Amino acid sequence: MMLRSAWFLVFLVALGLATNVSAQAPTVGDVPSGIAQIRGRVTLADGHPAPNVEIVLYALQPAGSPGVRRVESDAQGDFAFVGISNDPGIAYLVGARYGGVPFSGGRVAFAADENERVVDIAVSSPSSDMGALEVLDVWLAFNWLGKSVRVTETHRLHNSGPSVIHVPEGARAGKTPAFRAELLAGAREFAMPFGVVPEGVVREGAGLEYWGPLYPGDNDFTFTYDIDVEGGGTNVTKRLPAGAKIVHVLAPETGMRVTGEGLRAGETIPFEGRSYHQLDSETVSPGGRLALRLVQPEVASNPDSIQMGEVRLFLELDEAALSASEEYNLRVVGGDFQASPEGSSLLDVSIPESAVDVRFPSDTLELGVRAEENGVALTGPVAPGPAVLGVAYRIPFTGGTLDFARTVSRSVPHLSIFIADTGVGVLSDRLHRRKPVRSNDRVYIHFEAFQLEAGETFSLSLTPLLPPSAPPLAAVAALAIAAALAAGWFMTAPLRRGNAEAEPATAPAAAGERERDALYEAIRDLEHDFETGKLSQTDYDELRLELRTRAGRLLQRDEQAAPTPPVTSAPPPSELYCTSCGKARAQDDRFCSQCGKPHGSTLGKTA
Repeated sequence: MMLRSAWFLVFLVALGLATNVSAQAPTVGDVPSGIAQIRGRVTLADGHPAPNVEIVLYALQPAGSPGVRRVESDAQGDFAFVGISNDPGIAYLVGARYGGVPFSGGRVAFAADENERVVDIAVSSPSSDMGALEVLDVWLAFNWLGKSVRVTETHRLHNSGPSVIHVPEGARAGKTPAFRAELLAGAREFAMPFGVVPEGVVREGAGLEYWGPLYPGDNDFTFTYDIDVEGGGTNVTKRLPAGAKIVHVLAPETGMRVTGEGLRAGETIPFEGRSYHQLDSETVSPGGRLALRLVQPEVASNPDSIQMGEVRLFLELDEAALSASEEYNLRVVGGDFQASPEGSSLLDVSIPESAVDVRFPSDTLELGVRAEENGVALTGPVAPGPAVLGVAYRIPFTGGTLDFARTVSRSVPHLSIFIADTGVGVLSDRLHRRKPVRSNDRVYIHFEAFQLEAGETFSLSLTPLLPPSAPPLAAVAALAIAAALAAGWFMTAPLRRGNAEAEPATAPAAAGERERDALYEAIRDLEHDFETGKLSQTDYDELRLELRTRAGRLLQRDEQAAPTPPVTSAPPPSELYCTSCGKARAQDDRFCSQCGKPHGSTLGKTA
């Protein structure tokens, strides 16, 4: 995609600049509410304000669905998003749409206790002049999928002009697109990053056109597709309508080899988490071609060579569904690639019958998987060594208790399950509870088991501890603290009444101590709730300040109301007494028998 950063592509989706969005794209509502604001100004290239420009705020939350809010700049180009959350874990993307082109204002995150951020956005009228555009280089990466090969193409384009190059759909007649590319013969399963195809992309057969926007500086245009291959080797021809100063051809370090005339060996480089051999071409003129040969290795079909390692499950229950992500750590023993014959599999993984929205990470798709009814089949080819099979899904939840059960198809030496502690009770007979695990922003309830046999079932019962309509955690905590203080005061009322006449000076002090102890206990409980993830940073800071302020006032009140010794007749010469209440004491007494205060070395010795 022709963008300078991946998050800006997500922002394009929020602006609606897409002709095709994957069915897995999340539903977008409003941004999280709070006490903060993001404000700024939209200006033109000449520095003048840009009025009546649509500004979009996109919120990416660490958990939950994203959010979008739109406003319009006023006559001075000013805009503001008020009443939004200042949670440091939320990333906000700010941008504008001017002349049909999106312009980025950047990524914004609030620091702790920060309530305002300022973002200025510069926009300009687009240009249809292609003279400032050139193709710097092209990257062709090949990944073997058994009977097919996935091709990833990235074309790096440079706009040396000051304006964004963009030709809207209604103005393209008789004009040349900003960039042309051509897919390999037989291309299928065409896709662009995040499943988004922007409105400037037009595909007809093997031909691909892009009409912008192309921003000043470097722009990457990336897309993928699959081609079928034959055993023993496949010849392909890559045509480059726009040419390139250099073409980099990448093939995995292990597996399929790529050869071609005029290609020189380069370095082994990392690409999308794997190591690739790099081959480089000379400059390719517009319309030039590269002749390549794709050679696949020999494969075997032995399911017993697939060994199961640790299995990890990550679960999160909310009001609507249980979100589950499973990871199976595998190892292929021996030196052969493994692939299953047509219609069979190397390994089967079941998923719950009620699962919806089943998804696979990209590295799992490259292993070769086939979705089946209530399960996943690993087909290969899988390279010798370690591999991870991952699958994610959701189970609808309507309240009450959710029973989650899974059956393993092979023996599992170690099973770990991590449940996000969002206020959920978890019970299990087969699994053992471990110490909670804390990540940067979450606390996870941890269960594990060892040596599960093939066909064995393990289960969990998950019950929300708070109803969906429960008040905010801050309100719950405040009410609990207030109730604890009130209960302490009520329970000590008889003692206060009983000592009111006999000990008027000591009863207020004892009551103050009990209130102070209750406050300190509330502070300790607050710290525990925050450490275990039951309170957000905002709620924690607010309640902690309130409690510490209350404790400070209590200490100040105690100092101002410090008791003085009662006026009594002078004690006998050399007699010792308590300076707090005046009670006579013996030489060896360490504490006062009347008020309980400790005796110091200088306390109460008469002249």
